[in-house]
Amino acid sequence: MDNTIFDLQQSRNDAEFIEKNAYLELEVGAEILKTAMDIPYVGSLLKFGKMASGYFDYRFLRKLGRYLLRANEIPAEEVTQFVASLSPKEKKRLSDYLTQLLYTAEEDDKADVMGKIYVRRVRGEIDTEMMLRLCSIVTRSYLPDLNHLGEYKDVSATNTFVTDNLVALGLLADQGNVYVESNDGWESTSFGSTKHVLNEVGATLYHIMNDLPVDTASLKGAEGYVTTFSAITSEEIEEMFRG
Repeated sequence: MDNTIFDLQQSRNDAEFIEKNAYLELEVGAEILKTAMDIPYVGSLLKFGKMASGYFDYRFLRKLGRYLLRANEIPAEEVTQFVASLSPKEKKRLSDYLTQLLYTAEEDDKADVMGKIYVRRVRGEIDTEMMLRLCSIVTRSYLPDLNHLGEYKDVSATNTFVTDNLVALGLLADQGNVYVESNDGWESTSFGSTKHVLNEVGATLYHIMNDLPVDTASLKGAEGYVTTFSAITSEEIEEMFRG
C-alpha cells in the first residue's frame, strides 16, 4: 500500500484512530503522536522530515482528523472507485497537495471545509482542479469572511474590507459601478463603488459550505453582463446620463 492520504482514508482502523483524536486537547498529543508513528502515511511524513515532531505535528493530526470525518461521510465503495480512477502520479500529486494545505492551515475548521470539498469531488460534482483551487482558497482565507459569500448571490453594491478580501481570493466578479446621483444644486451623475456578484468559483464554494447542490448555471448571465458593460464607450455612458 502507498503512503498517501487516500490510502489512510481507505485503511479504516488507521483512519478511525485519527478521527477519534480530532477534538482532543494538546496535553494528550505526545502519546497520540507516538501511536500515530505506526500509521504508514503519518510515519512517512515524519521519516522524511515533512513534519517536525512536536506541537505542529499534533495540530496537523487534529486537522487530518477533521478532514477524515468529513471525507468518510461517503460510502467506501465510492472512495475506492475514485482512487482507482487516479494514476499513481496523480494520486501522489493530489495527496501531497492536500497534505501541504492541511499542514499549513491555521484553523482546524478549515480542514472540515476541505473535507466537504473533497466529498464533492468524489461524487463528481466538481473536477480535480476545482477541488484543489477551492482547498487552496480556503487555506489562504480568513475563514469568517467566507460566511459572507451569500451576500453576493445577487449583484451587490456592498463594499467593505470583507468584499476586498473575497475579491483578492478570486471569489467575486466585477459587475461595474454604482451610479451616484447628486442633489447639490447641480444635475450630475457619477460613478460610485464597484458592484460584485459571486463568480463560478465563489458560487461553488458557497454551495459546498452550505451543503447545497453545486449548480452554477445561473451565473452564465453574469459573464455576459460584465462583457456588455465593458464594451460601453465613454460617449455611450454620457448619452445614458443625459437620457
